[in-house]
Amino acid sequence: MFTPDGSRDNSGPQGIAYIKDGRFDSTWPNGQGISGGPTVIRVTGLGDDKGIKLLCEHEYQVELPKEDSTLKVEVPAKAELLRPASPEI
Repeated sequence: MFTPDGSRDNSGPQGIAYIKDGRFDSTWPNGQGISGGPTVIRVTGLGDDKGIKLLCEHEYQVELPKEDSTLKVEVPAKAELLRPASPEI
């Protein structure tokens, strides 16, 4: 998810890009483009095809160009692992 960073005076639509085979493109089906500028990127790792099992999240700030571009997003191995509060039933 790409959110304009309001703390750095950026506004605009929130962008969404789904990851498939290690690649993402905000123009793929169900994606939403971004407006560029200061942006907060949040990568959410899901552990199943239904998008139910949440594995990890990683969030960071970046300056994105206003024009079409390519961005390499890397999630560090130390990204916060999320475990269920109680055993799965």
